[in-house]
Amino acid sequence: MEEDGIIQHLRNQIGDGIEDLYAYSQLLLAISGVDGRYGTTDTKKKFWSSWREETIPEAERSQVKATPLCAVQRAAILADRPSWALKDCDRFYGAEVLVTGQDRLLISLLRPDGFMDFTRRFLFFDRKLAKIAARYQQVQGAKAKDCHPKIANGDSLALRGLPAPIPSAPPKSRLHPIGTFDTL
Repeated sequence: MEEDGIIQHLRNQIGDGIEDLYAYSQLLLAISGVDGRYGTTDTKKKFWSSWREETIPEAERSQVKATPLCAVQRAAILADRPSWALKDCDRFYGAEVLVTGQDRLLISLLRPDGFMDFTRRFLFFDRKLAKIAARYQQVQGAKAKDCHPKIANGDSLALRGLPAPIPSAPPKSRLHPIGTFDTL
């Protein structure tokens, strides 16, 4: 199902589509009501990825999903809907609903603090490949490195209880006439 969304994104980015709208997009989502995947402009279908957030507890996700709309939001969203849609909406929001893969993707990536951090630190621009979005493993690894002082200092062996390597003497080097270094 989300594959249909991916195909639609890809189709819209080609010459006779609406490619100009994609020039400014940071992150693209393909969601199906149950699951979802993310990518960015020119991401090939096989590279669209799901998201597995490790820092947000499941209880917090459930709480976010169960938070009802305020009266102003509800009125704005349902203003032009028929009465049966209003009843369905009340019934839907009145029951407990399980968190889905789509909810995990939306809550993890689109929270204001998370989205700004992702676009600032984990979206890259390459002249040949265009935009590149990091996968969740890369994001979680970088965040773990930032949070743990031993990893941030490059001492990942100490975290695993392994002794640090014995430093060896630096190799002797000489400068070649053309300005490059060579190890003796």
